[in-house]
This record gives sequence, C-alpha cells and structure tokens, in this order.
Amino acid sequence: MTVERFESDDHGYEGWLIRNRATGYVLNTTKSPSAGYLWLHFANCNRINKLGGGPWTTTGYIKVCATNVAALEEWAQVEVGSSELHRCEFCWA
Repeated sequence: MTVERFESDDHGYEGWLIRNRATGYVLNTTKSPSAGYLWLHFANCNRINKLGGGPWTTTGYIKVCATNVAALEEWAQVEVGSSELHRCEFCWA
C-alpha cells in the first residue's frame, strides 16, 4: 500500500489528483499532523481537488494520498497514534 505525502508541492499533489481522481483518497492534515485534524476526502471532492485552486500544500497543510483508506489509516496510526479519520461531510454524505 503506497502512501504519498505532499508538503510544499502543489504541482506534485495536483498531478497525483489527475492520475487518481477516480480511485484515490486524500487525507488533509496540518503540517504537524495531529489526531484532532485528519480529514478524509475522495480524490474527486471539490473541497480538495480544484486544479490551480491552491495553495494546497504550501501553507499550514499537507496532503497524504493513497488509493485505499486502510493505507491512510495505517499512516495516521504511525504518525499521530490514531487511525480515526474524520470523513468530509460533503464527499462522504
């Protein structure tokens, strides 16, 4: 399970979105990730995928991306000690 972390790399993040829009997931979190701010989105959620709509990863946030939720839960468990991801109320509705 491959996880890609994008920090200060909006171009790389947008490229990942283009390649994985139909099957990917994006975890939005702060540059210093914490269990209190782990927001899970589908890659096609317009909250996190408007190409050219950033900055996405150059301010206080990073994007952690994968093609399955389990990989992101595992990443969160290792990074912040919790695999509880908050699901976006728009794309998971």
